[in-house]
Amino acid sequence: MKTLKTFYFSHLSLFIPLILLLSQSVNAAPDLYKVIFRKGDVSMERGGEKRKVFKGDFLLAGDQVQSGSKGLVILGFGEGYRSRMKVGPMSQLKLEGKKPDREDANEEKTFFFLEVGNILVHYINKNKDKNRLKVKTKSASMGIRGTEFFIHTTENGETLVAVRSGVVLAKHKDKKTGIPLTSEEGVVFTTDGASPMLTPPDWYKHINWKLDATTKEIEELLHEPAIEKVGVDSLVNKMITVKGDELKDSQLQGEPKKWQNQCDKKVAEGCSQLALYLLKNGKIAETKNIVLGLFNKACSFGDSRSCVWVGRVEHEFGNKESGLSHIRTLCEKKSAYACYSLWEIYKSDKSGDEGLNDQRAAEYLQKSLSILHGLEDFDSSLTMFEQACETDNATACLNFGILLEQVDKKIRAKEMYAKGCELGSGAACSNLGYMFQSQQDLDQAKKQYTKACFMDEAYGCYNLSCIYSKEKKIDLSKQYLRMAISGGFNDWATIEEDQDLRNLKADSSYAAFAKSLKSEFKSKPKEESSSADL
Repeated sequence: MKTLKTFYFSHLSLFIPLILLLSQSVNAAPDLYKVIFRKGDVSMERGGEKRKVFKGDFLLAGDQVQSGSKGLVILGFGEGYRSRMKVGPMSQLKLEGKKPDREDANEEKTFFFLEVGNILVHYINKNKDKNRLKVKTKSASMGIRGTEFFIHTTENGETLVAVRSGVVLAKHKDKKTGIPLTSEEGVVFTTDGASPMLTPPDWYKHINWKLDATTKEIEELLHEPAIEKVGVDSLVNKMITVKGDELKDSQLQGEPKKWQNQCDKKVAEGCSQLALYLLKNGKIAETKNIVLGLFNKACSFGDSRSCVWVGRVEHEFGNKESGLSHIRTLCEKKSAYACYSLWEIYKSDKSGDEGLNDQRAAEYLQKSLSILHGLEDFDSSLTMFEQACETDNATACLNFGILLEQVDKKIRAKEMYAKGCELGSGAACSNLGYMFQSQQDLDQAKKQYTKACFMDEAYGCYNLSCIYSKEKKIDLSKQYLRMAISGGFNDWATIEEDQDLRNLKADSSYAAFAKSLKSEFKSKPKEESSSADL
């Protein structure tokens, strides 16, 4: 079962950043980026928190986008989201947003920083006399007017640029003048400043300009392993070493053994999963140092939640003040999970002044929500959504309900979801259905999910499929799963793992049904470029 309403760090984040939803204009603000299409492993990082990217997401300036070996995402940006950017596999891109260009008389432009990997861009610019877009890499910068172009950069900064149409002014960071590139021209910037011009480049013919997956040849020619970003704080620099013989003594088998092997290969998730396993199943007096060491390793490999777990373990089983101080530091650095952990700690603390603990808990919960959703101030944002909802803005009612529910004001939240649903928000209907389902009122839940589904809200369709699977109504479960996938819910990993669908998956017809769905909705052009996505 899936919901749009909660984040709680084990579920989806709010599917659209809250501060974006008050506007009813059809034009996109320059600093917003809409996920038009996504396949494979694509994630975004904001404020120290990392989550998966989904079709329909809105990303903000400052977000970092990262794709895995089979990941690909297409972003819409600019006016009406009509400009397109395809971020290829094994890429890392920072959405820097609008800011003055110091190299061009502080002219305001939209900036992107491509750290590694490749992007393909179709940029639409009405003011073609101005370079309104700028893409930078470690070794070069590209000023763009209105054009179709491709950029690839390696880990050490070597950058390839190819132009299909329009004009791109490409410049090495150590050079004073740039190279103007027009149709079917390209340039290669090396780290030493050399800039061999190729017209057309040998690799130009391999580029797929249709804004979908790059061809196998270009992937083999250009891709190198993504940079392993390591964020290590002062405590992690004093990492406790986990010795191999210590783990061998644990006689790990099965899944834990797999996590151990992953951790040895510097896979953060393997280290964190093994730490959680030992924390749950081991004798903490004997395994504390191992658990701390594993969380520290995961933290050093880039898992921000494991950094928080270092403090949680220390607070629970070691020096309480030291652990609390560590978590507070991470919260101040805008880690939403750290702030959320402080809420949990103060909420459950029955010692001392309970009133003061409750007050601190409430403050940290609001801070975690503000960080996660990109809110400047929680209370003022709440008031803003309430006022907008009173003017019958359906999306504002939805988000007002989300914030209310996340601070445990469920009755009022339910009212806001109901109003948002009546005003035409499918997501509000879906969240209302989830609340009814949580109260065991399945008739009302199905009613609200059905409304959501027929408003093209894929999560409503998916939740109906789950309910009908549990009721062993396999044909209905199939019908609504098809509608969910058709509506954009293509997370097959979740589908395969969801226990609510176990009756459907146990049916003899499921394997052929799933195969046909995967084939039918694998790469439909309308999923990527239909007017409904704009």
